[in-house]
Amino acid sequence: MDTVIIVSVVVLAIAVVCVLIYAVLRGRKKKTPLPPVREETAAPEEPSEQSEAGQEPALIPKTLPYAADEVKHLTFQDDHATYLIFPSEEENVQIDLVDNEETPYEITLTDGKLEIKRPRKNAGNSRFRRNAEKETAEECMEVRIALPKTFGSLSVSTVHGDIDVKKLALSDLSLQTTHGDISMFQVKVTGEVPSPSDVNFNAKTTKGNILADRSGSLHGAVNFTTVNGSVKFFNLYGKNILAKSVDGDVKGFIIGVPEDYTVISTTIHGEKVVPRSYYGPNLLKASSVNGDIDVDFRSPEEAEASDSAEQAGS
Repeated sequence: MDTVIIVSVVVLAIAVVCVLIYAVLRGRKKKTPLPPVREETAAPEEPSEQSEAGQEPALIPKTLPYAADEVKHLTFQDDHATYLIFPSEEENVQIDLVDNEETPYEITLTDGKLEIKRPRKNAGNSRFRRNAEKETAEECMEVRIALPKTFGSLSVSTVHGDIDVKKLALSDLSLQTTHGDISMFQVKVTGEVPSPSDVNFNAKTTKGNILADRSGSLHGAVNFTTVNGSVKFFNLYGKNILAKSVDGDVKGFIIGVPEDYTVISTTIHGEKVVPRSYYGPNLLKASSVNGDIDVDFRSPEEAEASDSAEQAGS
C-alpha cells in the first residue's frame, strides 16, 4: 500500500514537472512583440534661393519724365542693361526702364545732373555669381533714353549689353561696355575742351565692335577702343582721332584732308592701307595687333555726296 502511494506521488511530481517544463518552453517560443515602428521624419530641407528671398524679385516697368530745363547732364550705370538713346519728339527727357525691387535703381538729381545707378551685388556671394551667369546668358533689360536733340554731357556704362546712340548733339559723350557692341549714328560732340588732345568723344568695349556713322567731335579728341572686335567709321570727323583694336580691323573714312594730319598706324599681324603723313596739326592714330588697318580721308564735299548717295539708295 505504501509502495503504491509513493509511486503515485512520484508520478504526480513528474507530471507537474513536465507541465512546468512545457509551459516554460512554450513561453520562450512565443514571439516577442516588435516595438512600434517609428516613422522617419525627413530632415528639413535647406531653404532654396527663392525661399530665402521669398518670391522672385518683381520687375517693375517705369517711365521717368523730366522737363528739358531740369536735366542738362545724364550719367547712367547698369551692368545688365542695353541702351537705346535717341532724340525726343517733345524735346524733353524721358527714360523708360525696368526696375528690380531687390536692387532698385538709385536716382539723384542735383543742379541739372541726373544720375541713375544700379547697385552692384557682392561678387563674392555664390548666389550672386549664379544669378550673374544666368543674366549674362539671357538678354539684358532694355533702357530707352529720349533726350533733346541738343543736350549736355552723356555717360552710360554697362557690362553685358549693347549701346546704340543716334541723331544727337552733345557737349561730351562717354560710352562703355564690356560684352557688347557700340554703335553711333549722326552723333555730334560740340563741347569745348582745353586742348584738342582732350577726349570728349569716348567709346570703349572689350568684347565687341564699334561702329560710328557720320559722327565725331568738333573740338576735342575721338577715342575708339576695343580688344576683341573691329573699329569701323564712316565719315568720321575730329581733330584728333585714336582708333585701336587688339584682335580686329580698324577701317573707315575721315572727313578732312591728309595735309592737316599726322598719321600714325601700326599693326603686327595685318595689312595697312593708309595715306601718307603730312605731319599736320591734327592727329590720326590707328593701331591693331591681329587685324588690318584701312583708313582714308574724304573732303567735306565727297562726304556730303556719299551721304546723299546712301540716302537716295535707302
